[in-house]
Amino acid sequence: MSENELLPKFQHILFPIDFSERSRSVVPFVKAMARHFRSRVTLLYAIKPPDRWPGAENIFFDIPATERAAQQDLGRIFNCAQPEGDLEVRRVTAQGDPAIVIRDYAERQAVDLIMMPTRGYGTFRSFLLGDRQSTPRCEMSRLDNSAS
Repeated sequence: MSENELLPKFQHILFPIDFSERSRSVVPFVKAMARHFRSRVTLLYAIKPPDRWPGAENIFFDIPATERAAQQDLGRIFNCAQPEGDLEVRRVTAQGDPAIVIRDYAERQAVDLIMMPTRGYGTFRSFLLGDRQSTPRCEMSRLDNSAS
């Protein structure tokens, strides 16, 4: 088996983003990984509508306006207006709980790698990734789509 066969092949990188500073700090790492592996990148923003409670049935949440604003913000954060060379970047918004939206999108779209920042909470995670006061680190998850 050659060395190239042992290296991972990340053809599709999913970058869920919430527009926080921590998310913004991961953008250069996502771009570097995408360039290194010649991957396509999907920027995903999950729109979680406000929870309903008794008496709040008439509160209006404008999802189409939120989606339009998120599409513009995704473009600005990842500098989609600037030529990215060979980077293929797709901007996606979806409605629902972020964890479920990310999982479902990754399964449906054959995502190989999910890149997102971590807060570094917890003793074990802090031990592995460093304390949360240091430079934000990127948490990467490899998805094995061949098992399904």
